[in-house]
Amino acid sequence: MLRKLITYAIIIGLAVVTLKLFFGADEFADAKARVAAQLKDPASAEFKDINQVGDRVCGEVNARNSFGGYTGFVPFYIRGEEVLLGQPDSEPSSLLQNATIRVKCVKHLTAEAT
Repeated sequence: MLRKLITYAIIIGLAVVTLKLFFGADEFADAKARVAAQLKDPASAEFKDINQVGDRVCGEVNARNSFGGYTGFVPFYIRGEEVLLGQPDSEPSSLLQNATIRVKCVKHLTAEAT
């Protein structure tokens, strides 16, 4: 009886670990945490269109501002220790920064694919 219980416990334990490995892990958790750390309200971060090639991660993030409203999705780019985050406003400098980040993402992600 005790032997059966131990066997069942081992089987269940292995099943849980296997399910977590294949279905529960967020492969972009580190990248999301690094981007969220730069936001005013990290807990409100919403991510979309995340892609990774090698050590490069690109995507878009939306988060709440100081007034509690969502600012709109902006691009982000991570390579090694470098983290670039776009700006949500329509000032020329912000538009240029967002375009530069998007170009980096396209350039690096497509360079690896070819």
